[in-house]
Amino acid sequence: MLNKMTLKNQSLASFLTGIFLTSTLGCNIGSVTSTERVPYNPSAGPVPATENNQPTLPAPRSDMGGSHTGGGNGIDGRPNEAYVQDITILPEYEKYVQPRMTWLRIRLPNFANILEHITSSERLWYFTPTSLEPIESVILGVPIYGGDSDQLALQDKSEIWIAKKSYEKMNLEEKAVLLMHEMVMGARLMEFQRGYDKCLALAAKDLDRNRDQDQVKENRRNCGFQYPKAFDFGKEIVNSRELTQAVRSLVSKLMAPNFQSLEPAELKNWLLVNNFIF
Repeated sequence: MLNKMTLKNQSLASFLTGIFLTSTLGCNIGSVTSTERVPYNPSAGPVPATENNQPTLPAPRSDMGGSHTGGGNGIDGRPNEAYVQDITILPEYEKYVQPRMTWLRIRLPNFANILEHITSSERLWYFTPTSLEPIESVILGVPIYGGDSDQLALQDKSEIWIAKKSYEKMNLEEKAVLLMHEMVMGARLMEFQRGYDKCLALAAKDLDRNRDQDQVKENRRNCGFQYPKAFDFGKEIVNSRELTQAVRSLVSKLMAPNFQSLEPAELKNWLLVNNFIF
């Protein structure tokens, strides 16, 4: 996710050197928990209830739809799902992000596959008309306290939330930088994802998506067998300065005007050193 100070009257160069200093982790740490589960063994009798293994009861039903523990949520009289957006059809994506993705597909196709996974239906991108809860500066890894700053985006393992009002104040280049930031953050967070999600993201590893479509589809189908949901929890997200700094650094490289001068082999080594999975 990304924080914004003042974007008015900034060139892309100043934006790249300023906005990255105010970016944040890109994930809602508080929403991620890890829970140990006790596997069921029929011969051992009933499984005793523990703090992490409480008996589950059917959710109480409601005539209003959903349940008392679930229910439908919305903003301004619209369901949250109404704010989901396919970012790949946005003009800012097509003009500024797409050329970078084309460059990566040729030179680092496996990493391009991971970024495409973040923009696919495996992640929901919400453009909400509300403000987003700010992240503490200690998590940002940057010395920014208070001031004229906004929380532009929040991200966890399955959703990205964009503050639409702030987003609409940006020019196309600035919007593209924010989108790329969330894509790269999602790629970095793959380290903590469930095995099933990693498997889907890596289904096209070392393959040509166009020439090997059948093999990619077969690999994706096999993911469910390789990683049964009941035993696939992923890892709790560990926030660190190194993680957020790596994301900011990579976004600044990719969104720079001279991105085509990047050395692919050097960039690949940098990704591996900074724990990007691809």
